[in-house]
Amino acid sequence: MTLIGVVFAFTGCGSASADAPNGGIESPSAPQQIVIQSPGLYPEGIEWDAKRDRFLVSSAAHGSVTAVHDDGTIDTIDAGDGLTSTLGTVIDEQRDRLLVTVADFAAVDDPNRPGEAKLAIYDLASGRRTLLVDLAGLRPGERHLANDVTVDPAGNAYVTDSFSPVIYKVTLDGQPSVVATDPRFESPKGLGLNGIEYDPRGSLLAAVAGTEKLFRVPLNEPDYPTEVRLSEPISIDGITRRSDGNIVVAAPFVPAVISLSSQDGWQSATVVGRVPVAATDSTTNTTIRDGALYAINAHFAQMNGPVPVQMFEIFRVSS
Repeated sequence: MTLIGVVFAFTGCGSASADAPNGGIESPSAPQQIVIQSPGLYPEGIEWDAKRDRFLVSSAAHGSVTAVHDDGTIDTIDAGDGLTSTLGTVIDEQRDRLLVTVADFAAVDDPNRPGEAKLAIYDLASGRRTLLVDLAGLRPGERHLANDVTVDPAGNAYVTDSFSPVIYKVTLDGQPSVVATDPRFESPKGLGLNGIEYDPRGSLLAAVAGTEKLFRVPLNEPDYPTEVRLSEPISIDGITRRSDGNIVVAAPFVPAVISLSSQDGWQSATVVGRVPVAATDSTTNTTIRDGALYAINAHFAQMNGPVPVQMFEIFRVSS
């Protein structure tokens, strides 16, 4: 069963109005799906830009950043000059910035490619790229794949590397460092660290896709990550935190969109909602728009086919 066009309310996620602006409710006019007609785009990351009423998506193939409107029209913010692949995205609402991880997605299937790890930062008001920060140089001689990014209230960004077992920190003025490293961040299946989200209690939630584990990294003691005891193993891609404290994770290898809840500060977590996704789909990330949850179908399962995928879907998965 395909998820496109399906509306599903997660149980245990709290009221939908919890994520709506100013305590409001979800807009009944919010579209069920938006079709992006851009052959070969393969958009891995998605964010809702509330100030401008548009979605922002990345591109594993083109290395671009694209704005998508409800009628399906698109505007190119960055055509990919100097960017091989763009993956994870996050909006720093306080500073009106978009942060995007930069990698070489072809390195996933080619172990001879060294990969890339960079962070691109955009001023959303102008659309101008203000910074392109190199992260791979912090770990020379290793393979790299900058995957996902989150941001804390001070404007510090945190980036996962799927090939090197580290989480990078990039300060507001663009200074990079390694904030956490742990052998448990590696995976024998090739892809290690994946989705990441900031928790307001002062920690990071970081997923290791290949080992189906989730870690809590306290920023006051980043050298001591602890594994979150999950009610079941989940190979997690993107992570979105809801205002009720629950997180929604894209799990393309399940395949499903799953909601997790914790009652002990993310020492443990329980699955409280699940939306199945067709095995041919690749739901990699989610975002919240006016209280409603939306996901992107990257169609990675068809990425190496004889003909590029012509259309990609943004679809609503909660109400």
